[in-house]
Amino acid sequence: MILGAYLLLLLAVVWMALRLPDPWLSRLNVRRQQTARTLVMIPTVLLVVLGVIIVGLQVGRDAPHSALAWLIAALTLAGSLLYGLGVLAWDGRRAFLLRAIGWAMLVVALVIPSTATLALPLVALLVPTLAVVQAASEVAR
Repeated sequence: MILGAYLLLLLAVVWMALRLPDPWLSRLNVRRQQTARTLVMIPTVLLVVLGVIIVGLQVGRDAPHSALAWLIAALTLAGSLLYGLGVLAWDGRRAFLLRAIGWAMLVVALVIPSTATLALPLVALLVPTLAVVQAASEVAR
């Protein structure tokens, strides 16, 4: 199953590399952009919950491997929160940078082989929004 998660992430990255020059999100009308924003927040919230669960499992443990678990939890929480802020801001370069940095932090956290790696398909679902979105007023011009 973990191999499948890695494969799905690889396919998403290849798709992103092939589609990155095309700002297809900007061509959507405002209503569809709102729908895309809402839909992409579902896996983002699930990833925040995953980070909280990992923290909850690590509280009070002194196992030698807990430092890695804390790192995974911190990267998952920070990455999903940054990504979520980028989705809330949505248009412009700053919002894109927030989404891209948050997504990269999530990939780094979840690519470390662990049970949390099974959440990589959620990160792959976020790939279509990794593009600069122009404001609707700029697209109309």
